[in-house]
Amino acid sequence: MINRGIGGTLWANNSGFIVTTNVNTGSLATAGFDFQANYQMDANSFGSLTFDYIATILDKLEIQSLPDAEVTPPEDCAGFYGGACQTNFGTGSNPEYRHKATVGWESLSGTFGVTTTWRYIDEVSLKGNDDPENINATLDSQNYFDLAGRWSATDYLTLRAGVNNVFEEDPPLSSVVGTAPGNGNTYPQVYDALGRYVFFNATLDF
Repeated sequence: MINRGIGGTLWANNSGFIVTTNVNTGSLATAGFDFQANYQMDANSFGSLTFDYIATILDKLEIQSLPDAEVTPPEDCAGFYGGACQTNFGTGSNPEYRHKATVGWESLSGTFGVTTTWRYIDEVSLKGNDDPENINATLDSQNYFDLAGRWSATDYLTLRAGVNNVFEEDPPLSSVVGTAPGNGNTYPQVYDALGRYVFFNATLDF
């Protein structure tokens, strides 16, 4: 499909070209459910409360390497990590359930606000492993709690501060995650690899 031109070039002149065609090399398929709920309530003189919940249930995450299913049955990666699930899906870890639940409070005047968040990631098993004694058999479920606050100091200045992963939970570790997408024996795009994170910012409107 690759035809090099004069001097081995593909782009320097019109003599090189690539034949692009439609080739059926298999498929990727996913199925599941996403849930989101929001509720706000008046707390009278104490201000107001808000509740937010968003979750994903992963029912199927399949890779079909070749179009002939009888020869190469699809690999289902829902609830698994590593192996073919790492090669074909960029996150490496594919929990069947995860959610983020947030409770927020705002003062009656709107000057102060506080939010706390609970992030949960279900456990995953090593794809292709049949040894329950394998130290890499499972990446345990994770619970992360975040806290943030806001103060509208003036009509022009707003201060914000917070802590993510308040209890400094370590990420689940495995020796088989590799270097892409794995890093530091875990999956930093899924888990909090650096532990507790403290932030502060100020916004000035003028």
